[in-house]
Amino acid sequence: MENVLGEVGSGFKIAMQILNSGRFGLGAGCAGGVKFMLSEAAKHATSRKQFGRNLAEFGIIQDKLSRMAVHAYAMESMAYMTSGLLDKGEADCSVEAAMCKIYGSDGAWWSVNEALQVLGGLGYMKDYPFERYLRDTRICLIFEGTNEILRLFVALNGLQHIQDINKDVIEAMKNPLSGFPVLCSALLRNAKDRVHTLQVPIKSNLPKQLQPSAQLWAQQTAAFGKTCRFVLIKYKKGVIDQQLVLRRLADISINLFGMSAVISRAAHAISSSAPEAGHEAELCQGFCKIAGDQNAQYTADLLKGPVKNGDTNLISVAKSICEAGDYRPPHPLGV
Repeated sequence: MENVLGEVGSGFKIAMQILNSGRFGLGAGCAGGVKFMLSEAAKHATSRKQFGRNLAEFGIIQDKLSRMAVHAYAMESMAYMTSGLLDKGEADCSVEAAMCKIYGSDGAWWSVNEALQVLGGLGYMKDYPFERYLRDTRICLIFEGTNEILRLFVALNGLQHIQDINKDVIEAMKNPLSGFPVLCSALLRNAKDRVHTLQVPIKSNLPKQLQPSAQLWAQQTAAFGKTCRFVLIKYKKGVIDQQLVLRRLADISINLFGMSAVISRAAHAISSSAPEAGHEAELCQGFCKIAGDQNAQYTADLLKGPVKNGDTNLISVAKSICEAGDYRPPHPLGV
């Protein structure tokens, strides 16, 4: 047989490796795009005056620029952490590559929208690059696998790993009487988890200014494991159809991966006395605060269930729209 890449029958594996490379590269490329857009937006904000002051002096503009910088730092950190795993010969970085692509493309889309907003009407003009970037960036959320599908991929891969570890507990739940000893053991383990989650030990050589962020990451990582077990026990095999649940689990995973990446990078910058170490610490703290708040909300929603967190209402509205094939409420003036 001629013109064969690899071994016969291994085509799917090769295709997946190519996709992983594309996803990882796309996420890294988005980081570069955001850094350029931030630079252009900052130049405009420091030169454009409104009400006798530079735009850069206004809090809302500062918020936009700061969040763009945080996005870029996290994208770049996630990309380099993933490249480090690949350089060390990690056999499978498909989940990390998918997370880089999701966070990178989502962050780039948000950033280009905010960068254009900083310029106002000028952002629409062809004299500036933002109107083209706005069109070009949108495809990043679609190709190499849509972000919706990749979120399901990230969540289901993680749940598969946890299911393998907790297989005995899940089986015992099917028949609680015969599985009582296993369930008791699981309850004791969960009780210990609750205690350890209150104060997860952090390496003492971590820079002091990063320890609160690292503590938050450790606590949320421990809590995430319990949340995943809760989801598996609640939905069992049916979890594969719970896309709103899976989306939240994926977003928590991405945030935790990003937190570990920025903490590691900022710690290295501080320990090596890098010239921008103080700024990197601020970016790390900013990302961990934003990601931590998001994770807390996602976790609360997962524990509330679909009725209390609003998922049931959203699904009902969508079904009504699809049945009617249109927007259903009549005109407010009855015309």
